[in-house]
Amino acid sequence: MAIDNQMSVDGIGKGKEPDELVLLIADHLDWTKEKDHLTLLQNKINAYAMFIESKQYKNVYHNEEFSRFLIQIMFLHSPTEKAKKFIGVAEDYLKQFRIRIITDTVG
Repeated sequence: MAIDNQMSVDGIGKGKEPDELVLLIADHLDWTKEKDHLTLLQNKINAYAMFIESKQYKNVYHNEEFSRFLIQIMFLHSPTEKAKKFIGVAEDYLKQFRIRIITDTVG
């Protein structure tokens, strides 16, 4: 399960706040093919937004109600400037759906 598998959620869990759901994107790719990588990232974020809006998380958390959502992207390789800009734009758009994005680099 990773960024290049658009049909799965890489990780899911409850956030620090009782009404927050966290979804993990595991991004192991380097940035040598930046355009392709950004397309994969965009598709994965869009899939997660659809997962949230359609309440598919109810398959895991049957009786839970969430009003805030967090997409946490864990990069193995530091994102490029274009990637950082894209993430900022995506987060600005997703705020209307109560979705935030945070990132971290583990490599």
